[in-house]
Amino acid sequence: MADATATDGRDAGTKTWARAMGGGDCVRHGAVRGGVEVRRTRDGTRMGLNRIDWGLNSEFDVDGVGEASFARARLEPTRALTTGLVATYTAINDKYYAVLGTRKKLSERTPPSSPPRSRDRRTSETSATEAWSSPSRRRELVNPREVAHERYLLDKVLGSGSFGKVVLAYDLADDKHVAIKVIERTRRTETTVRQEIDFLREINDGPNGGDEESSSESNVDHHSRRVRGKETCVRLLDVFTHLPEKENGGFQCLVFEIMSHSLYDLLRVTNLRGVSIKLVRKLSVQVLYALEYIGSFGIIHCDIKPENVLLCHPERSAVKLIDFGSACKCGKKQFSYVQSRFYRAPEVILGMEYGRGIDMWSAGCMFYELRAGTPLFMGWSEHDQLCKMEATLGKFPSSMYKKIPMEYRKRYFDERGMTKPSPEVLRAARKSNTQVPEPGSRPLAKVLHKDLTKHASDTDVRPRQDHGEGGLMHSAEHERKMREAASVVDDSTAAENEILLSLISRMVALDPARRITPEQALAHPFFYPVAGKMGIEGSINVNALQKRLSSIPDMSGVDALNLRESNVSAGIGRRFTFDSQTG
Repeated sequence: MADATATDGRDAGTKTWARAMGGGDCVRHGAVRGGVEVRRTRDGTRMGLNRIDWGLNSEFDVDGVGEASFARARLEPTRALTTGLVATYTAINDKYYAVLGTRKKLSERTPPSSPPRSRDRRTSETSATEAWSSPSRRRELVNPREVAHERYLLDKVLGSGSFGKVVLAYDLADDKHVAIKVIERTRRTETTVRQEIDFLREINDGPNGGDEESSSESNVDHHSRRVRGKETCVRLLDVFTHLPEKENGGFQCLVFEIMSHSLYDLLRVTNLRGVSIKLVRKLSVQVLYALEYIGSFGIIHCDIKPENVLLCHPERSAVKLIDFGSACKCGKKQFSYVQSRFYRAPEVILGMEYGRGIDMWSAGCMFYELRAGTPLFMGWSEHDQLCKMEATLGKFPSSMYKKIPMEYRKRYFDERGMTKPSPEVLRAARKSNTQVPEPGSRPLAKVLHKDLTKHASDTDVRPRQDHGEGGLMHSAEHERKMREAASVVDDSTAAENEILLSLISRMVALDPARRITPEQALAHPFFYPVAGKMGIEGSINVNALQKRLSSIPDMSGVDALNLRESNVSAGIGRRFTFDSQTG
């Protein structure tokens, strides 16, 4: 009697197999036919001998090749698994490779479909997992065109700029994730890229923790500081050229260690309210170590900003300085137009010669932003930027004014040496029916106190924001961390805020000759709480320092924010292919 319950594909396949082995139909659990027990497994699949061991898949039907082979051989189950094992596997493989060949032909005819866009989830830079997977997606992952340099399996775009794109990739040789900076080779970029590579190699080849130097106390301290500085600069792992045979020379690719989120992402997690004074101290001291270290090679970074300082881990406050694409050597500036506007030093805006001081200016502006949550000088234009500088720091000193090229004097200053009001300043004054701000009318201490007070009140009244599962402020624990990290002005932090302001005021001095250096900044009282934990004679174990660095606010929701606010045309989060970069 036929078994009426063998209706699904797997049971039908088993039934056919049993019919070929012993003749007749399969019977229910416990019955025996031809010396083979037919029983139901936990997943409901009926089997004579274990189907899984035979390699039979639910997609494959043995009625064709399999049954005919078995019938011709007239093999009993015992013989099929012993002396006839080769014939058994041959029958299975014939059907398997026939189906596989059909699939391969279909995949070659059908172009890979684009993954659906998700507004609520974006993979972290430290993870290679994707929120969506399909057969066409898996075909794309193993596509030989997506493997660069016979080693790096390309994934999604992490960032995009005028230089090119940064792509998440998987290093098949070292079994780890990396970030690849892809730059299309042109005459304009050739020199810049070569210079960046030279700077990075020079920085990465610096002293190691085990290197021996003179045993004097000053040399030990200097060596330990250089080691710390080296550890706070991103590592260049590899350099290669992709498709060099192309007419334009292909793509120059720089492979870096994978990092986590930027300090700007950290600020966004706090809703731009700033972080605690302790976290500012731990982050800023590392940036100064990096500036001191690269300065020992005569290198000026030229683009210090929160976006170019990345966390090493999303739950630790260890950071590294990245993006040396605009860097230059002291006295050999490559570009007259450098730095992002909010962090641009006055000597750069005024067309003067510049040196390491421009990095200190940018770092001072960044330290203020970390504490207050908003940029110190947020001008709409370079002219407006100068006006905001003068309103906060006072009139430009005569020693600096004399060195300003005449072209810039006429553009930005009046006969008295005062900055002309920018169109934005005049428009704001007319709108509010007030006078144009006088130089020094917006002192640094007043600005910081105003920003901190505003953000402290926002912390108390701002409603809870929920960005979905895994999003920002999703739990009470995260809410507590947010409040701890937020800028709250009280008696215990007021004194430390004053000390931080004294450091920032020396870093953002208008005259670069009066600006503090990284070495002097590290000796500032603001860093004494950190320096007191560094051990005897100033020496330090880098790994121990990173372990002591406290955890930061929860970063789990920042990827969703980046996805919603990123420029879609830049292709952020999409699969990267070199073919899409041409034409």
